[in-house]
Amino acid sequence: MLLGAQLAIGSAALMARGGLSEGASPVGLAFWRLVAAWAIVSLLAAVLPTPKATLTLRDCGIAVLGGLFLGWHFGLWFYSLGRISVALSTLLVCTSPIWAGLVEAVVLRRPPKPRFWLGVVVALVGVALVARAESVGAGSNLLLGGLAAVGGAACIVPYLLAGKVLQRRYGLWRSVGWTYGVGGLSLAPALAAGGIEALQPPQAVGVWVAVLGMALVPQLVGHTALNWSMRWFPASAVGLATLLEPVFAALLAWPIFGEPVTPLQAFGAAVLLLGVGLGIRAETES
Repeated sequence: MLLGAQLAIGSAALMARGGLSEGASPVGLAFWRLVAAWAIVSLLAAVLPTPKATLTLRDCGIAVLGGLFLGWHFGLWFYSLGRISVALSTLLVCTSPIWAGLVEAVVLRRPPKPRFWLGVVVALVGVALVARAESVGAGSNLLLGGLAAVGGAACIVPYLLAGKVLQRRYGLWRSVGWTYGVGGLSLAPALAAGGIEALQPPQAVGVWVAVLGMALVPQLVGHTALNWSMRWFPASAVGLATLLEPVFAALLAWPIFGEPVTPLQAFGAAVLLLGVGLGIRAETES
């Protein structure tokens, strides 16, 4: 399930790049993706068996916090996709295991095992190799794009932790529906800053293809499966598994957007996969 989640999520960067090329703004694309995902998940929560526990004030705060960080994650990531390549953007946004390990060590007082950090180091060597092969084209900005992607990586950790807490009492569909809805609402003020017309639905068919595609495949299938996997893995292991996403994204971007995978990038991806395996094994062994 965790591997399938990364394959589904890996398609998001390509759909987002397509929506941006059709004239959508990063914030607008993230907003409509989350709104569409919220509508679909809310329908599923209404028709499928799910726990009926009443939402407490504490858990409401957790859902709001997780949704806020999810919205910021997408807004920052989509901004980076307009500045750097699909491969580098997804690699940087998937540095979340570093932040997850720090959160678990400092906040949850559950420091990851030493071998987990070995896996992180090996994976980051792979990231560095792929980044080294990055070519800068017209309209690119490595600094802004890179910082936005790293910011998006940090934002995904509170979202995952919130989902883990909420699922225990409210089930999968209700918990992800709340965070998706709050995530969309968190982006509405930034979108409205561009004028009230910015809140109107997109007019371009290509933007809607990207929005609905991301809502159905990366969001509904990928992120829902990722939340489900939080029942069985610690946040640091799930975060490390997200490093598989840029491998899939880079392979898909080659034939679609003409961003070839160089030998150095391919070697870096192999090193990255080795790090993923080391880290997940360290965190799941008793």
